[in-house]
Amino acid sequence: MKYKLGIVMCSFLIGCTSDNSSEPTEVVFTFGEQSISAPINDNSVFESTKETEKDNLELSGKIQKEDSSYIVDIEFVSEGKAQKIRHSFSSSVLVKVGEPLVVGRLDDDLFTVNLKN
Repeated sequence: MKYKLGIVMCSFLIGCTSDNSSEPTEVVFTFGEQSISAPINDNSVFESTKETEKDNLELSGKIQKEDSSYIVDIEFVSEGKAQKIRHSFSSSVLVKVGEPLVVGRLDDDLFTVNLKN
C-alpha cells in the first residue's frame, strides 16, 4: 500500500512541476479584414510577405521570452496596389501565447497580434 501511495505521489509531483507550455512557432498579425502570419525561426526572428488582390502585406520582427509571456518587436506594412495607400505599424508589445492582443486601431480596423504554437 505504501508503495502504491509513493508512486501516486511521485506521479502527482512530476505532473505539477513539468512545464506544459510550448514555445510559439508563428506570429499572426490582423489588420481589419486582412491577416498575415510568419513562422518564427531558431533565432526568434519572423518575416513574411503576402500579396492579396488589393494589397501587398509585409510582417517582420523578433520575439524574446519574458517570464510566461513574450516581448514582440513587430513591423507591419500594407501597401494598396490601385490607390497607393500605405499603412504601417511598428511597436514592441508583451503577448501571451494563444491570447490575441489588440495593439492599435485605424478608423474601424483593429491591429491584433497573436502568438500560436
